[in-house]
Amino acid sequence: MYPWIDAFRCNGCKACARACPPDIIGFHKGKAAIVLDLCQQCGECFDACPVEGAIIFKLPPGSQEGDNIPFISRY
Repeated sequence: MYPWIDAFRCNGCKACARACPPDIIGFHKGKAAIVLDLCQQCGECFDACPVEGAIIFKLPPGSQEGDNIPFISRY
């Protein structure tokens, strides 16, 4: 599963970027943007985001339900 940022909910606080270990979150027009090809799927961005629902996890492009995809656990 990969993080996906809802631009309508993102408040541009940059908490996700500060928490991202590989430092792959940038900003475009004041909203966070993730370079998915470099994402380690660690979930740190999700944990750091103060806005509920601004970051959600989706299947990677081209995948479908049931594929063997790593799971990110919050706990």
